[in-house]
Amino acid sequence: HDRAWGEVTASMRAKGRPHFVIGFDPGNASGKGSGFCGLVVLAFDPVEAEPRTYDVVEIDAFKRPFEVTSEEESLGRYGQVETLIHTWERYAKEGTVRTLVIEANGYQSALANSRRLMSFKSSGHVIEPHSTNRNKTDPVVGVEAMGARIRGAKIRFPYRDEEAKRKVSAFFEIEAYKHPMAPRTDRIMALWFAIMKASSLAPSFLRIRRLVKPAWAQGLGFAR
Repeated sequence: HDRAWGEVTASMRAKGRPHFVIGFDPGNASGKGSGFCGLVVLAFDPVEAEPRTYDVVEIDAFKRPFEVTSEEESLGRYGQVETLIHTWERYAKEGTVRTLVIEANGYQSALANSRRLMSFKSSGHVIEPHSTNRNKTDPVVGVEAMGARIRGAKIRFPYRDEEAKRKVSAFFEIEAYKHPMAPRTDRIMALWFAIMKASSLAPSFLRIRRLVKPAWAQGLGFAR
């Protein structure tokens, strides 16, 4: 789409202040897995019913400590907690941030034990855990259902500036095209968390029709 990193499409913005959901798949302190965090910011029109169109505003993967000290933050160093709070604050200036959804299994539940994040939540910011359970492989609302929505332009990505091209290309080349055999799934999972939550916020929560199993679910990648 003809928009830069961090932007919402003009057509969606013309309808009023967009709503945002932030999806986050944290790094694993145990050292298992890639150690990368996945972060997605998703924009949507709150009055559009499902299957609605979503703008991926940001999609990124990074390695950062769980939390940093106030002194480190003053020097411009962010941990995972600081990244989440600053991301929320940035998009709250442009629209309504509805929810931050965080993967809750194992170490990830430790995010709920951050004093700063708990204070942020207590001040009225909605922060919810996402438990994967069996939904991950559900052919209707699971991870694989996103492939058809991307091909149908129901999930749109920025690609106008160099930052958008670099980060969106990395998502597809490292994760999306290689799923389910990709070496990492941090951004895929963060995107799925955000889509699942945003879908539940539709005025009429209609499940997506059962679709033909996409090629990427057979190990050939998705969204080609």
